[in-house]
Amino acid sequence: MDQNSPDQTHSGSSFRDAMNILYMAVLTHSTCVTPFIRTRFGTHANGLNAVLALLLIMFVAAESRDPAMYDFLVAWLVFLVFQRLVTFQAVLNRLHDHSQYRGFPWAAMLLPFVNTERAAKAVEPLLCLTAGVLLYLVSHALGLLVMSASVSMLILRLMEVGAVNSQVRHMRDAEIEHRIFSERFRGSRS
Repeated sequence: MDQNSPDQTHSGSSFRDAMNILYMAVLTHSTCVTPFIRTRFGTHANGLNAVLALLLIMFVAAESRDPAMYDFLVAWLVFLVFQRLVTFQAVLNRLHDHSQYRGFPWAAMLLPFVNTERAAKAVEPLLCLTAGVLLYLVSHALGLLVMSASVSMLILRLMEVGAVNSQVRHMRDAEIEHRIFSERFRGSRS
């Protein structure tokens, strides 16, 4: 069968579309908590995902009619604006992260056994799950939102690590291919 047959192209495109939708869904859901537990986001890290997170929080607040959700909404907006100011200050000080950088995990770094950003981001879902359980005692809707966001954070982390590993693998392959072509160009390889 031809490599570029319509069936294969369509199924590859459908899978990619499904993964993009999943990525946006878990990114949106995790954005409901990241302004509280991370800082110094990239300049474009909280765009559409933040708008969709706002809509999600508003929907949960309206559906639950839980006063704690309205307080959470206000606090989330305040923290989001504060994080934008932190990012703006970093840019003014010429501290440039990747524009899509998802933020430094300051809350998880407070744990005594966590000493790297990588470890902190791995622990964050557990931290949010714990916070969600505690919040559930005060507000069922808020607790469930934060607990379920921990699952989204885990899925998002796995997707991002997988993407980086794939990029590194492609870079290594490109390096090997470059070396082979260089050797062929110099005539030392057939």
